[in-house]
Amino acid sequence: MRTLRLFVMLFPAIAFGGWRSLGTLTGTPQDVVVADGGVVVASFSTATGGVTAFAALPDGGVSVVASLSGSYVGAGLLSNGCLVGLDSAANASYSPPACGTAGAVGGSAGQRLRVVNASYPLSLTLPGAGFTQLRFGSTVAVPWASVGSQFGVGTSLSLQALSWSGVDYVVAGRSAASYSLSIDGGVPVAVGSTVSLKDLSPFERGGVPAVVAVPLGGVGNGLLMHPDLRATTEVVPIVPAGLTCAFVGMATGAGLVTTGQGQVLSPLPDPSNLAMTWRARNGAPPLLTGRANCLDARWCAAIDSTNGVWLYENATPPTLVVLAASADAGATIRLGADAGDPDGDPLFLTWDGGVFTPVAGSEDGFVVDFAVPANAACGPLPIDVTARDGLHLVNVPASIEIVGHGVLQTIAPTIPATVAGPPVTFSAFIDGGCDSATLSWSSSDGQSGTGAQFNWTPPNTQCAPATVNITATATWSRGAPVTSTSVESVMLTPWGRSETPSFTTPVTQLGGTTRLWSPTDSQHACASTMTFPGTELVWDPIAPSQSLVTPLDGGLLVVASECISEQLVATARRRVVGQSILSDAGTLTVDVQANVPPLGASAAFTLIADAGPGLVTGELGLTASCLPQRATSAVVSVFDGTTLVNSDTFDASGPFTLTVPGGCAGGTRLVVAKLFEDGGFTGAQTQQSVELLDVPVAVGAQSVSQVVATCGEGVHTRVSLAPVDGTCMATETSWRLLSGAPVVETSGTGTTFDLQTSATDFSSAGTQFVIEWGVDAGGSKQVTERRTIDVGVAPFIEVSTLTTPALRREEAALEFDVSLRNTTSCAVDGLSVQIPLSGATPVLESVLVDGVKTTARLDASTLVLDGVSVRGDGVVHVRLAARPRMLGTPAAAPVASLNGLIVSMDAPASTPMGCDCTTAPASAWLIVAGLLVLTRRRRRAE
Repeated sequence: MRTLRLFVMLFPAIAFGGWRSLGTLTGTPQDVVVADGGVVVASFSTATGGVTAFAALPDGGVSVVASLSGSYVGAGLLSNGCLVGLDSAANASYSPPACGTAGAVGGSAGQRLRVVNASYPLSLTLPGAGFTQLRFGSTVAVPWASVGSQFGVGTSLSLQALSWSGVDYVVAGRSAASYSLSIDGGVPVAVGSTVSLKDLSPFERGGVPAVVAVPLGGVGNGLLMHPDLRATTEVVPIVPAGLTCAFVGMATGAGLVTTGQGQVLSPLPDPSNLAMTWRARNGAPPLLTGRANCLDARWCAAIDSTNGVWLYENATPPTLVVLAASADAGATIRLGADAGDPDGDPLFLTWDGGVFTPVAGSEDGFVVDFAVPANAACGPLPIDVTARDGLHLVNVPASIEIVGHGVLQTIAPTIPATVAGPPVTFSAFIDGGCDSATLSWSSSDGQSGTGAQFNWTPPNTQCAPATVNITATATWSRGAPVTSTSVESVMLTPWGRSETPSFTTPVTQLGGTTRLWSPTDSQHACASTMTFPGTELVWDPIAPSQSLVTPLDGGLLVVASECISEQLVATARRRVVGQSILSDAGTLTVDVQANVPPLGASAAFTLIADAGPGLVTGELGLTASCLPQRATSAVVSVFDGTTLVNSDTFDASGPFTLTVPGGCAGGTRLVVAKLFEDGGFTGAQTQQSVELLDVPVAVGAQSVSQVVATCGEGVHTRVSLAPVDGTCMATETSWRLLSGAPVVETSGTGTTFDLQTSATDFSSAGTQFVIEWGVDAGGSKQVTERRTIDVGVAPFIEVSTLTTPALRREEAALEFDVSLRNTTSCAVDGLSVQIPLSGATPVLESVLVDGVKTTARLDASTLVLDGVSVRGDGVVHVRLAARPRMLGTPAAAPVASLNGLIVSMDAPASTPMGCDCTTAPASAWLIVAGLLVLTRRRRRAE
């Protein structure tokens, strides 16, 4: 149909859902056929009507594809784009004329025309009043031949065709109570029917050729259907009450019926319903009462009461939302879905995943009852819901949440609860069900807890028998009831646990004293009863102590040591006399403080000092009672005459070391030590003179002499200076960068610093850092020296060469393609590319860098390109032509360098595919050289 090119715009289409108006033309509509997608052919029985092929445009407009003028009772469109019309005299006409010539089909009265396999037309004609004939035409260019025979006595009212599985079926309705069927042009046979038929439409349903018919003369208000038109089985589809069907059009799995009331009906796409159920379409145009025709379950056309032609396109799939639901295992639940179709198609829903029963009034599956299996596992029970509109299918995975409460079970302890005894454990769990619950506990004596277990602690005292109730509560995550409870009981007997001993804590006791520490509270809540036997104090084992500690029934006797400062911690419990139940532990904490007299100016404090290379070292000594318990320290100072040059604090007994600024030049210094106790000066001090030696200063070895620049970091290393044995220790070290790439920090003090370039790429590769170190010991003791660091780089440019014969002209007999691939993300500028050539002479004018002509120079047999740039992760191609020499194998060994450093490496070996290229030419170049020699000889001969 795509061969037609004549388009005449009519007017914008009027839309109803998936419907589009193709226009209202003069004349009486006789027949309508959907021929090819959005192309509709309509015939009119008046001379001003003719035959028109309409095309619905994607932009919503309408065009006329082809037309015939005159009065026609039927029309069709062939696959070659030919429009054919049948007039009432059984003559056929074609448009465009090249498709065929007008001529009589046979008989005297044409009725309908249909196209089978879109290749040749067929028509039912009425040559006389007594019978009808079927006419086929093999092509539009050959006269039509009669291949049919009598269809039956009476007036034929309808003609339809179906091609199924390569077999053509022609069905004609009759005024008698049957219809005629011709298979592949064979002799028509009568198929039984209960009533005469006004209109019929064959279609394919479930892989079987079927037919739906409209009764003649208003018999009933609905339809008849043969699920297999080759058989005599007849069923009655369900049509809404109050509607009289007019004309029917069917396609695979879909169709429509026009009614005398202007309603439009379509079947539910229910594969299980043999008879089919028909529903009114939503959003259809009003007053569609005329002929109807459908194609491929997507396109339908119909005629309205005002001679208008309408086209429907099922272009939009249904919408489907399955409503959430939950149920107990074994229950029956009603499920529903919200579904709709933007095109107004009736929908049918199928439910998969269990036993579903349609609810009365919802035969389309929108509401179903589902019997949940009794053994359904807790959680989501998966189901699949599918909505069909005759063409589209939408599947929505859903689920039913299997819910339900189990039974709260509690387990009481098997041993009886004892007053003031250990905790008693109760357990609870949920037996069966699907819903989760949180477990909580409460007791009648005010205790509470959560979780699967509850440790109930018996009361410490009980002066009379009592019963305690333990209640477990399950709070359900959903559903009713909200909670479930279970109660257990515990019996208690009197007495029980004593009061916990209470001590005043912490307490302080001076060394050299003795004291008895006893509890300060009462013994037992039941102590006032006449039969109470009283309590005794029981001490837990006490950690070893430097004081003398003696546990007593009435308390703890402590004899504190004079010089010891310590903390004594002891625990005691009360026990009812004659019983084994102990109270909770009470803690006694005693801070023992040493009774130590303070030191004064007469303390035995000594100093021994000595001199080193810019240092003063020595030993401090202190003799005193309870020395380990004292907080003593010494401040050691060094004086040059009356000038303090250094000072620091050290232990009052032990070694010390102080640097002496300027001491490397030698001379006498005074060392003074002062004794402090508890942060205060005791008045005791001692001093000593020392003689410093003249010692040299020197710059030591540098830890780093070479570094490597890397992408993303540039140069980053830690540089340090080693000390030199025998030199002055009292020095100040500084450094500064004299030359090199820009760095983050250019100078500083100390023997260690971080060297970090400002740039994080390869720009510093091939350069050198010059660092000046300075060592200052004061006065004339100063020295500076320079150290260097060379910056290298690891190869990061992969180089590969592709050599290709280029015999387009003798002067460029071969080409080299040098590929430079940057294996890092850092761009690099200023590369120097050297391409040594052997067995070939380069053509300097042919050098291209990424297709741009570039200036190159020749150094001996090496081609040199300077200033080449390669972006990060990028590739640059250097191409050049060369003339092969008579001797030697043409070859190239390119090398890339940056600031004099080689940065290239060979690319992984690979074999080019799909060409005669080579990266290691050998015999091929001998052939090329031979061809060149022969060419030169031939030219000389000419």
